[in-house]
Amino acid sequence: MTVAFKPRRPTKRVEANPFVPSRTPSNVIPFSRAPQRPIVIPDPYGPRPPVTTVEVRPTRVEVLPPPRPERPGWLKSLSALHRLSSVVTGLLVGTTLTFYGMTVYSESRWTREYPQLEHLRHQEQQLRTAKEVLKHTIVESAEDPEGGLAVPDPDDMIYIRPAPLRPAVSPEPAATLNPLWSPTSETNRPLAY
Repeated sequence: MTVAFKPRRPTKRVEANPFVPSRTPSNVIPFSRAPQRPIVIPDPYGPRPPVTTVEVRPTRVEVLPPPRPERPGWLKSLSALHRLSSVVTGLLVGTTLTFYGMTVYSESRWTREYPQLEHLRHQEQQLRTAKEVLKHTIVESAEDPEGGLAVPDPDDMIYIRPAPLRPAVSPEPAATLNPLWSPTSETNRPLAY
């Protein structure tokens, strides 16, 4: 239900001048002489319907319908196949993306590291060349009689007699009361190198 209100017009405000005595209109009655009857203010919403009470009756609970019949076996197997294929598809997509990422990463790393590999190969070739040149220079200086190098003579060799064999030492137990070296010991420090 929609209720519409009629807009009221604003009343004119009359300012009272304190120096001019106010005139009481002829239709104004002092409060003391007003008739003593109840004032009825009309309801702006109109008459209201009387309040009625409604009797509440206990409601009857209805029985739920019987459960649906169980799905047939072929429909269950198709549902299970759908779930299984979804899982397998997810695993395959994950594996494919992983291998793709590893391939892209290895190729980008190879692209970054390949110039360094070529630089190292070039250095290796230069070192081999320098080694062969050095060998050739040594051989040439050995063949030169004024170089100061001589063929070794067995008569100029010094032979040293080997020392006698020492007896085998049995291994000491791991836990000793007085170890030879301990991190806190100051007497076991070497004096010089």
